[in-house]
Amino acid sequence: MTEIRHLLEAAEAAALEAGIAIKKVYRSGAFSTTLKADASPVISADINTHGILVDQPGRTNFKGALINKVVALAMLLLSMLVFTCCEPCVRLSASWIDSRIQPVRFQKILVMAIGKDLQKRMLGEDNIRKVLKTRGFNAGTSLDELGPGFASRRDTANMQRLLLDKQFDAVITVRVVGIDERDRRVPGGVYYGPVGFNQGFFGYFYQAWGYYPEAGYRETVEEVLLESNLYKVRTGELLWSGQSKAFTRNPSPAMAERYGKNIVDDMIKQGVLIY
Repeated sequence: MTEIRHLLEAAEAAALEAGIAIKKVYRSGAFSTTLKADASPVISADINTHGILVDQPGRTNFKGALINKVVALAMLLLSMLVFTCCEPCVRLSASWIDSRIQPVRFQKILVMAIGKDLQKRMLGEDNIRKVLKTRGFNAGTSLDELGPGFASRRDTANMQRLLLDKQFDAVITVRVVGIDERDRRVPGGVYYGPVGFNQGFFGYFYQAWGYYPEAGYRETVEEVLLESNLYKVRTGELLWSGQSKAFTRNPSPAMAERYGKNIVDDMIKQGVLIY
């Protein structure tokens, strides 16, 4: 009976330690660390639990099963965190189409990101073009085809002529229309550990494990509003418009690709882009 109680207490400690580890990974943003067996805090929790249990006599199978369940639960929680937070944090929040326009099979689509940051423009254009090509469309980027200054031009007649000369009959534009920043308070939690952990050896060796509070913190939440439009080059008609929300102003390649998939797939679903 004593052994089972000890095992359950060890399991509780390991689960709490894994939970704290996951929380710390979430705060730091260092998700890749969790994939390295030698650095993973969850693996450390498993090792600590195993160290507690391995010296107990008897019930080896039960102990092994318990360890496996604790680690499996911790890894399940960690996997949910990784897949939720490492997935690109961008989504299409709304879209509109002109229902009066008849669908057209475009021969060549230009992707044009508007803004001052050349690196972000290149990232966005390249990934949207990649998505279009994987969906079977012929596409190019404004940076490759027309240079970095084309998106800031105001002489629309000449812009139209240049596009038609290069055989583009549709344009997808992307721009940031707003950035909202706000602070929020993240409440603290409860940590499970040795009661005398901060008193050195002489304050620790005789103490039992227990709970102590973990301080909360403040964090800045960013919400970036993106607008994407699809135009017909020859007439200048707006065929489709979409708004997306991203939760960082520094997009990764994976986020840019997800953004491209969101808008292109919605255009296809709405019947604006046809194969």
